[in-house]
Amino acid sequence: MSICPERARGATLIELIVSIVIISVALTGVLLAINRATRLSVQPMVQAQAVAVAESYLDEILMRAWRDPDDPSDGCASPGAEAGETRDSFDDITDYHGLEIDGRVRNQFGELIQELAAYRVSISISCADLGDITAASGQAARIEVQVRNTALATPVVLRAYRAEAP
Repeated sequence: MSICPERARGATLIELIVSIVIISVALTGVLLAINRATRLSVQPMVQAQAVAVAESYLDEILMRAWRDPDDPSDGCASPGAEAGETRDSFDDITDYHGLEIDGRVRNQFGELIQELAAYRVSISISCADLGDITAASGQAARIEVQVRNTALATPVVLRAYRAEAP
C-alpha cells in the first residue's frame, strides 16, 4: 500500500517550469506597459512648465519700450542688444533678439532658477507685416520665444506681435 494515493500526487518539474515561464512572460508585458505609462506621464508637466517659462519671457519682453530710448529712430530695423548691455539693462523689445539661455534660466532680476536647468530658451525678434503696417516701415515686430527640453519631442514656441502706436 502506497503512502500517497494517486490523486494526491504533486506537479511535475516540467509543469512547474512551464508555469514559471508563462508567469514571467505575462509579468514582463505588464511591467513594460507600466514603464511606458510612467515615462509618458511626466511629459504634460514638462510641457506646462515650458509654456510657463515661454510666457514669462514673452511678458517680460512685451513690458519693454517699443523704441530704444538711446536711438528712437531705430524701431525694429536692427534688433539686438547694444554693446555691453545685459538682460537686466535691456530697455526695449529689440534688445532681446538673439538671446540664448542654455540651461541657465534666470528671472528678470538675474537670479538663477536651479529647477529649470533642463530648459533652453531662445528669442528672436523681426519686423513684421500687420495689415497696413509693413515690415519695411519698422513699425511692427514679431517676437518668438522658443523653449526646449530633452523630455519634449518638439519645442514650445510662443509668438506675439507688437506694433508702434501712431
